[in-house]
Amino acid sequence: MTVDELLQAGAEGRLSDLLAERGHEVTPELAEEVRNVFRQATGSGDGNLAFLAAGVAAQVYLTLGDRYNALLNQIDFQQLAFMAANTLEEYSNVREGSAQLRTMASGTGAQDLAFRAAVLAADSSFFAIDAAPAAERDSLIVQTLRDVLEACAVADESQSVWFERLVSLLAASANAAMSVLMSDDEEREAKELLKKLAAEADRLVPVEFAYAGDPEKTSNTAAVLATLSDEYG
Repeated sequence: MTVDELLQAGAEGRLSDLLAERGHEVTPELAEEVRNVFRQATGSGDGNLAFLAAGVAAQVYLTLGDRYNALLNQIDFQQLAFMAANTLEEYSNVREGSAQLRTMASGTGAQDLAFRAAVLAADSSFFAIDAAPAAERDSLIVQTLRDVLEACAVADESQSVWFERLVSLLAASANAAMSVLMSDDEEREAKELLKKLAAEADRLVPVEFAYAGDPEKTSNTAAVLATLSDEYG
């Protein structure tokens, strides 16, 4: 079996049949070759090939019984879907898929992947706010606060890119919630969530936190977190 055969089968929707018939031919080296196609496609900006390769790699690793790398490629697939999303439905689909991956990763003890999936779910909720009709935005802000708290619960500072993304989300979601008037029920829930978020910010975000190469964003985030602490800490 070759990488080209796997990718062709994936493109034609018959990958499961191919792996069922010839799964004994799959090797870790072949899986890594597919993964390399994903890396190269991502680097060159070929989104369609990157989508295809990530999905194929996930199934190939699963055939090998390598759940960790299968989950890693599924998260990469969802990240690509997030980057391509524009509508409420698309962001909602990424959130649902990422939340499922978070649960699966936690269940296998892959907390690093659980963190990535949780951040991706929260980011999808946040971007859904502006894509939604005005009447749905308050509930999506509350949903985002919940999702950010889920990500805080499995935060991993050693993953610097993902941790910066979480801190950015924490500040942005808190700012969104503190900047709008909500219905009584949603406002009560938002306030309770903001109290929890303030505690998580104090626990997770060091005083000297800074985004790599972005002092303006660092300053803006610090200002929002200071307000969050003053009002809800």
